[in-house]
Amino acid sequence: MKSLRILVPVVLLGAGLAVGVIWWTGGPGAPPAASTRPADAVADVSPAPEPSRAAVAPPSTAEAEVAPRRTAELAFPVAGTVAARTVEVGDDVAAGDVLARLDAATQRARVAEAAAAVSAADAQVAAAREGVRAAERQRAVQAAAVNVARAAREAADAGARLA
Repeated sequence: MKSLRILVPVVLLGAGLAVGVIWWTGGPGAPPAASTRPADAVADVSPAPEPSRAAVAPPSTAEAEVAPRRTAELAFPVAGTVAARTVEVGDDVAAGDVLARLDAATQRARVAEAAAAVSAADAQVAAAREGVRAAERQRAVQAAAVNVARAAREAADAGARLA
């Protein structure tokens, strides 16, 4: 059962990452697009003809920011530390592939905390049941005392009528 509690979040993590990768790449059947990674950008660097001295313009500068065409925000169903990454950037992946494994120590600690909370709740239930039993015994004793008092009063009434 413990392995199932750990396996389910890992499988969900893999499925979420696979969906993100599929979305990132444009989905199945999408035509291959130009790479969205700035490191793979290709520029035309063919040599330009030598300009004449008279046509040389003063040097100019420009600033630019390189950004991907698409980004994906990923969220995981469980917080934790990534213990192992099973794929590298650029690897082909399929739906359902495990992309990363989380460190299970955090999850084991949470399971232990939950088990302790269940034990505490069980102890509270047992104490409440014992309280109910004690109250029922007390009620039975009081009911018996009421019956004894009624019998005594009836005996006294009967004795007073005879006298």
